[in-house]
Amino acid sequence: MADKFNLPSLSQEELKGMVEGMAEMISRQSKARRVKVVPQKVADETTEKPVFINPIVEEIYRHDLRIDHVLVRQILALPRESLLSDLTKVIYDSMARFVWFKNETEWNESTHNFVLHAIFLLIELKAEERLWVLLDILRQDENYLDYWFNDFLTERIWESIYNLGFHQLDELAAFIKEPDRYCYCRTEIAVALSQIVLHHPERRNEVIACFRDILNFFIEHNEDERIIDTEMIGLTISSIVDMQGIELIPEITEIYGLEIVNPGVAGNLDDVIRESHYPTYKFDRRRDLPDIFSRYHEIVSTWIAYTDEKPKAEPYERRDYNAQIKPHRTEKKPGRNDPCPCGSGKKYKKCCLGNEE
Repeated sequence: MADKFNLPSLSQEELKGMVEGMAEMISRQSKARRVKVVPQKVADETTEKPVFINPIVEEIYRHDLRIDHVLVRQILALPRESLLSDLTKVIYDSMARFVWFKNETEWNESTHNFVLHAIFLLIELKAEERLWVLLDILRQDENYLDYWFNDFLTERIWESIYNLGFHQLDELAAFIKEPDRYCYCRTEIAVALSQIVLHHPERRNEVIACFRDILNFFIEHNEDERIIDTEMIGLTISSIVDMQGIELIPEITEIYGLEIVNPGVAGNLDDVIRESHYPTYKFDRRRDLPDIFSRYHEIVSTWIAYTDEKPKAEPYERRDYNAQIKPHRTEKKPGRNDPCPCGSGKKYKKCCLGNEE
């Protein structure tokens, strides 16, 4: 039969391995648990645009990520309190007018990246007093997050959590414990916590204590469907492995015993213990922390949405920041609303992006 259909012949041992692998996958899927996301309403729906203290802030509604760096510098030079107030309005505008933007407008890089500009500006300002604004973004549902962020959620949001939550670990831990929150918003908190240790080893004990509190919370609430998400817990453990959190092995062992972790994400318990002590791949797990200009430069230099288009305006001045640019991605990546490179005819975010994640 195998020859008739040009199928490879398999030994009994290989067939047994395939069967066991399929059985393990089916068992894993049967135990998977996902939290149903319930967004928190933080802004009343409207179709009216906000009025800003500093009118120049409205310019970020008219620029894609090739925004003129002179303009960025002018915005950053505004009085801090009034600027933070305006950036907060921008972010809440993305929630208040979400339905209007989604139903009444066509996505355009020049007009729909204002919330990203606002977040990048908050990062540059290290606006820890606006962490609550960022967490309100993360309290929204998949429709909102997919529309405004998509792949940015798992590529960039950790930076804002890192910078705004650097001295507020209790607030970050509290968010991970909140019921009804989206898996990938919670896991980006874990990424940021891990990166704090990797960039600042002197804070290791503090972050370990934070993670221990989080893991014990999962153990205590192991039957709570509004809390326990097996993929989220797997990704959280992966972040702990990145920082070689061997101090947390007892809690991780208990979590595996309760079967509230997806082993397909972080590996089985033996894998986690081994990787925590002796990482297979000896590479620096610290992620880049670029300044705002380097971040913009990386995006416009590597994303297909920008590199395949002719500039819409004269090139902006780069002399002030060129020496600091350290782009970490070398391959070109399509934007979330670009045609998928696979040729399916679908948008990238509705096709291969989901497979990559």
